[in-house]
Amino acid sequence: MKKMTNSLRIALAILCCVWLLTEPANAQKTFNETLEIHLNAIRNASLADFEPTVSDSIIHITPMGEKHQSKPEFMKVHEDWFKRNNWEWEGEILTTNSSDSLGYALIRYTYLEKNPDGSTLFKIECYLTLIFRNAEKGWQLVYDQNTIIPGKK
Repeated sequence: MKKMTNSLRIALAILCCVWLLTEPANAQKTFNETLEIHLNAIRNASLADFEPTVSDSIIHITPMGEKHQSKPEFMKVHEDWFKRNNWEWEGEILTTNSSDSLGYALIRYTYLEKNPDGSTLFKIECYLTLIFRNAEKGWQLVYDQNTIIPGKK
């Protein structure tokens, strides 16, 4: 009986250690962590990392003023963009703010497309306003607006 009790204690100790060392699958990220995941997904053209950060209810305004109002539409735009390999995107977070339920970020980014010979096809600088809502699935993007900075085309 004593041997069984020791075995049970060892098993419980191992389970406790494993539980403490692993992050629960449903642990929610903070607003800032989600923002970084979202921006890195853009930089790395990773639709798999990008999609979970986007709400089913999204409004997207492109630099050219086109408006998309559904997640499938928004994801298709990004899927088509991410498939291309002639672009570079680099953003700098200018400001963020968040409460328990909403968070926003203002990012200034440079977008560059290249010709097949490597020369610059075009380059723009934009402000990107992102608004995230904290919901059951964690922080998700609900509003994405791009605004070209005049004189920086």
